Amino acid sequence: MRVALNLLAFGPRAGGVGRYVRELAPAMLAARPDLELQLLAPRDAPDWLTALADHDRVAMTRLRTLSHAPHMLYPTQLGAIGFLARRAGCDLVHGPANFAPLVGIPTVVTVHDVMWVEHAELAGFSPVASRVWRDLTRMCTTTARVVIADTHATARDLQRLLSVPARKIDVVMLGAGIDVTATPTKPDVLRARYGLDRARVVLSVGQKRPHKNVETLIRALRDLPDDVVLVAPGADHGHGAALERLAEELGVAHRVRLPSWVSDEDLEGLYGLATADVQVSLMEGFGLPALEAMQRGVPTVVSTTPALVEAAGDGAEVVAPLDHEAVAAAVRRILDDSRWSAALAERGHRRVKQLTWAHTAQKTVAAYDRALSPTSRAADG
Repeated sequence: MRVALNLLAFGPRAGGVGRYVRELAPAMLAARPDLELQLLAPRDAPDWLTALADHDRVAMTRLRTLSHAPHMLYPTQLGAIGFLARRAGCDLVHGPANFAPLVGIPTVVTVHDVMWVEHAELAGFSPVASRVWRDLTRMCTTTARVVIADTHATARDLQRLLSVPARKIDVVMLGAGIDVTATPTKPDVLRARYGLDRARVVLSVGQKRPHKNVETLIRALRDLPDDVVLVAPGADHGHGAALERLAEELGVAHRVRLPSWVSDEDLEGLYGLATADVQVSLMEGFGLPALEAMQRGVPTVVSTTPALVEAAGDGAEVVAPLDHEAVAAAVRRILDDSRWSAALAERGHRRVKQLTWAHTAQKTVAAYDRALSPTSRAADG
């Protein structure tokens, strides 16, 4: 079986969807010796994507499109790559982030979340962009033979908001454990680089978008000891200035660090420094950052957002996303009660062991098999 992966929107800062492909592709190759992958990549493909092509069952076609140029991306993703994939001998195209060709070849699409349908502003979308994504995603899920959702919460949203039939959806939870290859930046270097001195670090990894709800963490700082500093690394999609203003207004700007993209080495080092990790998104499709913190033994707090609760299981403390006092209380307990902190970290470890990329890979390849089955072809025709 030869499968093309539509990675044209995967640039140097692909975020969570980049992590998805980065972990999933090698795991699928290990799971199925008969699987070959054709990577359809943009001109500005990141190094990790180029490295995937070193595998003897992987080939990469680098197109002229740029990952950040929508006027080039959409026509190519929805049309041309179907014929390119077929010409390369592929049986199927998988769109790991919503979009796959509408013609030319059978498709599978993964839709990680649809928060931008009902809550465009919170997701960082303009009304126009939300409508465009809604219409294009609906077209792609309509023509796809199988639609993959990360959680049952997302599957329900797909049925409710995009009218995707339940029979077409496969729920495939993401793997939590990642193969850590980066050497962590040394603590003294990190403390100097981010102005941390002797601070206790509360970490919150994620792109700077309204739905990530870093505002609640900034408000919670007022109820935490003065030596606690919030570090929230992640690409800024236009929301960073609002977070900085809020921190200034609340008088806690000196205790907030909002770096943009950080290296893998710095991120590993920050996990090592962190006393607690907090992810209190208002909406979420899965929540990989919380699980990656749990893997590294960092006691973790998540919001009651359904997908986060589903992904974290009993491995994290759960709080209401807008209740900054409850967030502060959960962090304070981690800071003050070493026995509780250790127990929470152990629960996180146990949960991570239940979610493996090998399992994700097996179920994803099973979705490919289902898409290419005679039954699926008949329904398609």
